[in-house]
Amino acid sequence: MYPRITAILAIALAVAGLQIPPASAAISEWHDGQVVFRGEPAELFGPFALFRTDEAAGRRVPLRALDGAAAVRFANELAATPGASLVAELRGRVLSVQNGKLVPVDLSNRPAPEVLVVFYCSQSVASSQTMVVNFGRTFERLRAVYGSRIELLLCGVQTDAAAHQTFALSTWNPGLVTDYRAQSSMPSLMRHAPTDDIRAVALSRTGVELAVSQLRSLAELRRFIDQVTDLLYLLAPDSPATWADRLQYLNTTRLAAYAHAAAGPQLIGSPLRPDALRRKGVTDIEAQIEVGADGRATAVTLAPGCGVPETLRATISDGLRRGIAFSPAIDNGRPVAGTYQFRYEVPPA
Repeated sequence: MYPRITAILAIALAVAGLQIPPASAAISEWHDGQVVFRGEPAELFGPFALFRTDEAAGRRVPLRALDGAAAVRFANELAATPGASLVAELRGRVLSVQNGKLVPVDLSNRPAPEVLVVFYCSQSVASSQTMVVNFGRTFERLRAVYGSRIELLLCGVQTDAAAHQTFALSTWNPGLVTDYRAQSSMPSLMRHAPTDDIRAVALSRTGVELAVSQLRSLAELRRFIDQVTDLLYLLAPDSPATWADRLQYLNTTRLAAYAHAAAGPQLIGSPLRPDALRRKGVTDIEAQIEVGADGRATAVTLAPGCGVPETLRATISDGLRRGIAFSPAIDNGRPVAGTYQFRYEVPPA
């Protein structure tokens, strides 16, 4: 959802214009509700604002910690100077294990993963193989659930090209592998590499550090896996845990973006659960939803002929009315009632 929201804001900013000074691409001072720090907006990440800083770790700030002016400033700067995808550095410089060989991977048609897990490892460090093999199995399970939102990359440290290749093949790494000779051409990736250890780092699509583990033990690896799993959950558009932060941010920034224009309601999330819908024979849902100026759904009318069994139409309508969340329609900087055309196809198991 967030890439779409960023695009919407960018268009709105270009058309309507924010009533604040022009965006700055430089690092500047921000406040996260507790301390002042220096950073540059990098991206929206579920319920967080990510900042690039002078430190490799960057900074993750809950959207609720940005007051109104800071939220508008963040949206303005982000729309004016969107961060480059980390994947741009990887194109033409990564490989994958196929039939016991390392072969080049074309990333040009792949979406940038929202979470890139990088293992900075070496064949010369005894625990490296254990850590990579154990996480590889977890990665395959996470990939089955979250698809291209997550990617795994093996990056060589304290090694050479031949040993790096041997290590990747011996672990049957299910993700990507750097071309060791090209690692110097990937500064955003290598700024997180350790100098005297091995580590796993979860990076955002713009290269902001989200989680890190020194990989001293399997217990540390398990904690890292828990952190990555939590991050993926928070990225899910329909995760209720993120709705309050996202709603506060959008309600503020959309009022500024549409100060001299109009926009319909913006969907935050729905209560629909695909596994439950599949069990009940629902294939797709199409509805007209009336949304009040407070963002609450006031009425839901299912379209005739959509894939909801007749016996469930009232239940689905009532569930949507009670559980769906919106940022309201905007008319010249003022929240107003509006109508939303809702469409949902139940995905396969």
